[in-house]
Amino acid sequence: MLIYKNKYFCTFILDDIAEIDEPRKDLKTVMILPEEFDETWNRSLPSIKKIYPEDHETYRYTLGNLTLAEDNAEKFSDIKAILKQSNVKNLNDDIIAQDYWSIDEIIERTRQLSKIFVEHYAVDRNL
Repeated sequence: MLIYKNKYFCTFILDDIAEIDEPRKDLKTVMILPEEFDETWNRSLPSIKKIYPEDHETYRYTLGNLTLAEDNAEKFSDIKAILKQSNVKNLNDDIIAQDYWSIDEIIERTRQLSKIFVEHYAVDRNL
């Protein structure tokens, strides 16, 4: 689900999942895995979780790699610290609980967030 290119829709989805009633100007949509590929990210990962440039290109804009926060950072440990201070914990708890952030975590979080969003907008086909 490549939604980052449409920032208004992306923010709408994340606001909805986070159950934010009114948009907050202090929050912005941020990427956990940085937008630009950087080999330094791989140094914080177990060797079997290494991220390759083609995987980075595929997954950086997916729903599971995005969240709402007041600020962003380049290192995962710094991102977690920012998210711990955030008032959007219900959206960020799963990220905070991780020891590292790789493609597997992005895929799993995309599944979880997509499921929540679909449940919010489920249509009864029997109407």
